[in-house]
Amino acid sequence: MLEQLEKILENRTTVKYFDGNPIPEHITELIKKSVAQTPSCNNRYNFKVKILGQSLEHRRAKLGLYEYVCTVSDKEVHYSDDNTDLMVSRSPRSVSEAHSWRDQKILRTQINGQTLAPLLFVWYFDDGDPIDNDYLDVGLSCWNSIITAESLGVQSGFCGCFDNDCLKEYLDIKGSPVVMVGFGFANETESNEHKHPDKPRPQWDQIIS
Repeated sequence: MLEQLEKILENRTTVKYFDGNPIPEHITELIKKSVAQTPSCNNRYNFKVKILGQSLEHRRAKLGLYEYVCTVSDKEVHYSDDNTDLMVSRSPRSVSEAHSWRDQKILRTQINGQTLAPLLFVWYFDDGDPIDNDYLDVGLSCWNSIITAESLGVQSGFCGCFDNDCLKEYLDIKGSPVVMVGFGFANETESNEHKHPDKPRPQWDQIIS
């Protein structure tokens, strides 16, 4: 078991393109259960997970994430309506803004294929007022689901490329979104070394002092 875990940790990489085959139901259930198998200070568990599967409604929603929500501007735009001096490249604040950028040909779209995964988890804080420990809880829950999936032969891909208010409105989330992870069977993978040739992953003794 230890050797299997070491191999998973060494080889795991974010996947953006999946082959589209559904995850067997018994594996899906194990991944779902894993989100609540991690500790939370005082059993706070101030998070929920919205799941998009393979229904027609969910596939349409994921396509919208891919085309409009989980995108960025292809040029610098105003940070906000209230701050027009600061120019940045950012995700759209709303789907209508994404449509406007598309019409202006400044929308960089179809860049986060992990949103099209057969199974998509969206972690969010359901009270909308998180404390620092809540972020730790989500991180533990998120990583446990990934390790569980990888141990069952299912690959995964993180996505944090979205505006919180835009994603909240688009998916009708009753809280504040934190991160998304797509799960499925990889169509292609890219190793960490190949993805970041100029910034390799550090060795453990470069971190521990």
